[in-house]
Amino acid sequence: MITLGAKLYFGLSAAAVFAAWVLGLASGGSPLGVITFSFAGPVGDQLGFVVLAGTAAVTFFLGVVVVALRDADPVSVTEVAGTDTLPEVVPPAHLSPWPIVAAFGAATVLVGVVVDLVLAGVGVVLLTAAAVEWTVGAWADRATGDPDANRALRNRLMAPIETPIASAFGVFIFVFFASRVLLALPKYGATAVFGIAAIVVLGIASYFATRPAVSRSLVTAALLVGGLALIGGGVAGLAAGEREFHYLGPDGENGHNDVEAEDFGGDADELDDEAIIEGDDPESDESTAGDTE
Repeated sequence: MITLGAKLYFGLSAAAVFAAWVLGLASGGSPLGVITFSFAGPVGDQLGFVVLAGTAAVTFFLGVVVVALRDADPVSVTEVAGTDTLPEVVPPAHLSPWPIVAAFGAATVLVGVVVDLVLAGVGVVLLTAAAVEWTVGAWADRATGDPDANRALRNRLMAPIETPIASAFGVFIFVFFASRVLLALPKYGATAVFGIAAIVVLGIASYFATRPAVSRSLVTAALLVGGLALIGGGVAGLAAGEREFHYLGPDGENGHNDVEAEDFGGDADELDDEAIIEGDDPESDESTAGDTE
């Protein structure tokens, strides 16, 4: 059954889709392209069409969420919680970390606009995740007066969604920022940093594994410090840029004789000139052979 709140969001979604179709047709888009959302033809004004189509997608998603939450109907909440009656609502028993995540995401967006747009995209993802999790958490904390029932409500709704998404996003964050750090450092410096970081992570993980009674706050603090260090190093690497790679010799295109100019104490232009003078350039060899004949 579609709830009253969901009807509002679904109606807004349908109106946005209709507006997108009208805009696409009026701005020169083909009927088939407009109906298929640009998969089978042009849509005319692309910016306006994307904005309206995105609005339709977001409002449709909110409608599905409202249906799942049943407009916070007390009877439905009681059935999900598995209780006969709803206890009195009490204030949340724990602080939410999502305001901190939202602030960190906003800062990441601002830094990314200046440094790199990929970093800005990461900040947008963090802001979106914080908005959704913060909203659901606030609703679940006030759904009943039983903290365990509230936690069960929240996990039943969000666990199937956040586990795969958080895992994939965590892997992406680690690979992206670690690669920025390693590419910004000199060759031997990157090797040293990678080795030391692996030893530190292994040592901390071994410490926690051998002490099951360690507090959860300590583990959270260690993960937070490690994450901030990784992201801070990645931002610094993005600002510094990648180191230059110079290839010398006739086999350089195939990956042989892959060396950096700094290993020879000079720059790439001087080394290239020396290689040509010594006859390592195939074109110079051909010209010399022609002159000899």
